[in-house]
Amino acid sequence: MTFHEGQSLVNILFLCTANIQRSKTAEELFRAANKNHQYKSAGLSEKYVKKANSILCTEEMLQWADQIYVFEQQHIERIQSYTGDVYLPKIINLNIPDNYQYFQRELVLLLLERVKLSNYEQTPSINHSIAFDLGANLLEKWGCTTAQKLAILGIAKADFTRYQKDSSVVYLNTEQLHRISYLTHIHQSLKEVFSNPKNLYGFMSMKNNNSYFNGRTPLSIIATGNFDDFYDVFKCIDSIAFR
Repeated sequence: MTFHEGQSLVNILFLCTANIQRSKTAEELFRAANKNHQYKSAGLSEKYVKKANSILCTEEMLQWADQIYVFEQQHIERIQSYTGDVYLPKIINLNIPDNYQYFQRELVLLLLERVKLSNYEQTPSINHSIAFDLGANLLEKWGCTTAQKLAILGIAKADFTRYQKDSSVVYLNTEQLHRISYLTHIHQSLKEVFSNPKNLYGFMSMKNNNSYFNGRTPLSIIATGNFDDFYDVFKCIDSIAFR
C-alpha cells in the first residue's frame, strides 16, 4: 500500500528485544504505508530470538541501515556493548515499552505518532488516492455493499462518490488511513492460508465458529464501523493464519 510519492530510498531498521511484537509491527506497518523505502526488523536478545525463532540483529544490518529505530534505552546499551558508539548517530529511541501485542491498535498509533518518515522525504505528500483505491477495491472483492464500504472506511457517501469519480480530490484522515492499513494486513494474513481466490476473498463473508467470531462473519463485525473491532478481527485472522 503506497501512500507516499517522490522520496529518495532510505534503509530503515527496527530493533526490539525479540522481534515478535514491536519491531515486527513497525516493519510491516511502514512497508505497507510507504514502499519507497526499504525496511528490516530484528531482535537484540539472542535468548529470546532463539525462543521465538525470529531474526537476530547482526552488524551487517546496522551497517545497512540509514536510520535505526529502537524501543528502549536498554536496546541502545546492548548495541553499544557490541559495537561501541559507531552506530549511535543513526539510532532513535521510540520509548515504547514491551506492553503491546503484534499490531495492537495502541502500538500502531504510537508508531504513527513517533516514526516520522517525512524526515527523509523530499516531497512528503500522502498519496490518498492510492490508499482509497486499494481499500475500496479490496472491499469490492470481499463482496461488500456500498453501505458496508462506507462504514468500514469511515467515509461519508458524498465523499465516497466524489472520490470514485475524481481521484485527485481524495483526502483521508489518519483514522481512515489506519482502517485501510488494517484491511491490507487482514488480506495479507488470509493470503498465508488461501491460494484459491474464491476462499481468499470469500472468507470475510463466511460464518466462523471460533470463540471470537461465534458464528458471525468477520465482515459483519468490521461493517459496524467500530474502529476497535478492526484490531480484534485482524488478530483473530492472523492467529488462524500463523497457528
